[in-house]
Amino acid sequence: MFEDPWYNFIVPTVNIDKLDWDLSMKIIQSQQESGIKPSYYIKDVLKKSYKSKLDSLGFSEIGNDTYMYLKIKKKFEKVDIQAEKISESEEKAYIKTAKSCFPDFSSEEKYCRYFFKIAKLNKNRDIIASNLRIYEGKEIASFSSIYGSKKQNIAYLHNDGTAKSFRRRGYHSQLIKIRCNMAFDNGIENIYAILEEGGASYNSYLKLGFKPVVTYHLFSKI
Repeated sequence: MFEDPWYNFIVPTVNIDKLDWDLSMKIIQSQQESGIKPSYYIKDVLKKSYKSKLDSLGFSEIGNDTYMYLKIKKKFEKVDIQAEKISESEEKAYIKTAKSCFPDFSSEEKYCRYFFKIAKLNKNRDIIASNLRIYEGKEIASFSSIYGSKKQNIAYLHNDGTAKSFRRRGYHSQLIKIRCNMAFDNGIENIYAILEEGGASYNSYLKLGFKPVVTYHLFSKI
């Protein structure tokens, strides 16, 4: 479904000398022949030992994912902005805004459409799935999504974006609070997000109490 290296990877869980490199490269080659661009997803503690080997194989680091976690014990207060679910009539404008926020992610449109469809068709009472937006004037200023399970007691906050001309107005922080409150209202305490370490979104989550748990580094052939 998603062809780029941010969604297709091999995740080593062993020291470098224990990994079956022949097998992993066969998997990489097979995926490439299918039009997929896979990567190696290296845990922070293994990065130093893996980097030189991956460099020799022609893989370069293209970014990182930091998993951030919050155990919510009460709802956030001071939610000053109203966010609404993105409607079918707004889907086109939503995708246009999302693509402008993430121009380097070739799968952004597919990602948006995938989770928009999930939210639209969801009939499972265990699952919460919503795509939210904040309007300023007649434009979508900021957007975000949530996907969670009441039974599993976990929610994933993802696809956060704010159009360039509407940044530094607190919209992103408000959408984090709104989604956390949605999770709490559905009996979910465990909330996580995946961010690029040190980025603007990362800092917004940090300020609201999320803690970094682990970081993975993506190595891919560009």
